[in-house]
Amino acid sequence: MKTSTWKLLSVVVIALSVAACAERPEEDFNLFTQMSLDAWMEQYGDPAAQKQSNGMYVLRLEETTDPNALTAENDSWIMVNYTGTLLDGSVFVSRSEEVARQQGTFSKRTHYVPKLLQLTMSSYQLVQGQYDGLLGMKEGEKRRLYLPPNLAYGASGTSISNGYQGQVSVLANRPVIMDFDLVKVLKDPSAYEIQMVKDYAEQRWFMPPNDTVKPNFYMQIYKSDKYGDPISQDSTVQIYYIAKFLDDFILDTNIDSVSLRAFGSVDEDGLSALTYTPADNDLIGAFYVAVTRMKYGDWARMVFPSDYGYGEDGNSNGDTEVDPYTPLVYDFYIEPNKGNGTEQYPFTTSKILEIKEPLDTIWMEGYITGAVNYPYTEDNAQFESPFRTKETIMLSSYPNNTNFSQMIIVELPEGPIRNYLNLVNNPVRHKRRVFLKGDIDIQVQGSDSTFIMNKVTDYIYNAGY
Repeated sequence: MKTSTWKLLSVVVIALSVAACAERPEEDFNLFTQMSLDAWMEQYGDPAAQKQSNGMYVLRLEETTDPNALTAENDSWIMVNYTGTLLDGSVFVSRSEEVARQQGTFSKRTHYVPKLLQLTMSSYQLVQGQYDGLLGMKEGEKRRLYLPPNLAYGASGTSISNGYQGQVSVLANRPVIMDFDLVKVLKDPSAYEIQMVKDYAEQRWFMPPNDTVKPNFYMQIYKSDKYGDPISQDSTVQIYYIAKFLDDFILDTNIDSVSLRAFGSVDEDGLSALTYTPADNDLIGAFYVAVTRMKYGDWARMVFPSDYGYGEDGNSNGDTEVDPYTPLVYDFYIEPNKGNGTEQYPFTTSKILEIKEPLDTIWMEGYITGAVNYPYTEDNAQFESPFRTKETIMLSSYPNNTNFSQMIIVELPEGPIRNYLNLVNNPVRHKRRVFLKGDIDIQVQGSDSTFIMNKVTDYIYNAGY
């Protein structure tokens, strides 16, 4: 009980000393905050912590066992794990998933990995005490730093909000404790990530060591649309994508099912395809490189260094922070511009006319423009009511089209499909949109080809179109 009382009185004296000095000049104030930290260290600090000439304390938690470990020097690029706390143990920042889970700040959108940063005081990422404490550390070494306010966040304090935040902010003129684990020192971060990209392509995708499309850019089109149109830099495409780090952590996606699995949630209105025109060049470079080498309807994956991503600056504007010199993996699906024959993306009638070959069991969409009696010739085509045949309808990409050469003739099977779609009994269907499932045959007469959908087994009709 006596010990606890003395500790409490000590803390009260420290607080009163700091408060009494708040109006003094800065150098006097720094002196008193230093005295406060010294008093706290004497009461609560680890006796093995060594006070440095600048006033901070350094406790070596773990030494490196690697005789070849590199040393962090000024301007070095380093990969480091860290956790920052106040003197009472409250966490204000951490790169540790375990710590985040313990304190209830864990987020599925935060990538808990070592931070890549340049060890320089010109970097906004480091305060003086952090820089001083990291300088001279070796790979594999762990240190705990006790920083007085003037070597930490000073009179401004700080509030972290990049996904690595703790439960508290650092108020003005508060000492802090930083635990650092120096994972790696990079002599050349660009060369390091390029090697990582190459290894990923070889080991994960079994690709040859040569890059496939651009220097250090590896790409595979793993599902190609046989009938997809090529994409130019002036094309406008609709893209669904998954963006990942090399450890498969998903940093972004616009696919509902993937978002739900990765993040546990989906926007209320659902996600939508990304509209992109390569010529606009308004996204990371990887989009331009990949999209201009794909066709509508293609599925592709790519892995690339930060030259094609967020570069040496990284990106802290999204839900998931991307460090400098970070390679990325993307999966792309580009929606077919004229369908691919599935129920989700039915062929347009114009696409069927372009393909110019028989097709089995495909979906087609178009507008009901009229009907035609057999034999299927332009003279027997009707584009206005009253219609004379229940056995056929004609489909086109445009409701008012009357060009017979641009029609797909649909032979309606007896039964519910014919009863519902024929124009004799249902003139209201004229110029309305319909989706049909069946086969495509081609009848050739001289130089003319007539495209016919037969063996129709299903349909979707929307009176609103």
